[in-house]
Amino acid sequence: MPRQILEQNCIGCGTCESACPVDAIYKKDNVYQIDANECVDCQACQSICPEACTIGGPREFKELVTK
Repeated sequence: MPRQILEQNCIGCGTCESACPVDAIYKKDNVYQIDANECVDCQACQSICPEACTIGGPREFKELVTK
């Protein structure tokens, strides 16, 4: 399942965009988003994000949002 970015946690630093090997991450309205059609779930963005706001799948999303 493609990664997702928790937009409320994104600080707009761009480290995820530069780490993405398939250019699936783009900036929109001062935060970054992941194109689900392009994401290959390599987790490069997750390992480099200083705010740990890149996640994968609905289960991980639910766990982070309910904390």
